[in-house]
Amino acid sequence: MFPSPISKRTRERSSSKPRCVVGFTDISARQYIGNAVGKDYLMFNMPFDRFVQMEKLVDGSFVENALWKSLAER
Repeated sequence: MFPSPISKRTRERSSSKPRCVVGFTDISARQYIGNAVGKDYLMFNMPFDRFVQMEKLVDGSFVENALWKSLAER
């Protein structure tokens, strides 16, 4: 059995170099998690410290361009 995204998130949180974790990408597992999560969802987890670090880098990044702003308005 593969480790769950939750156990990966917990392991990353205690790591000296924590990474972000993308989960629910296995299409064959959708039949087992679809009712709990929804068929059109992915999971993206990160430690809070990593979020703060990424947030500081927003100025001048792709999230400020016109295309991203038009997508965010949807």
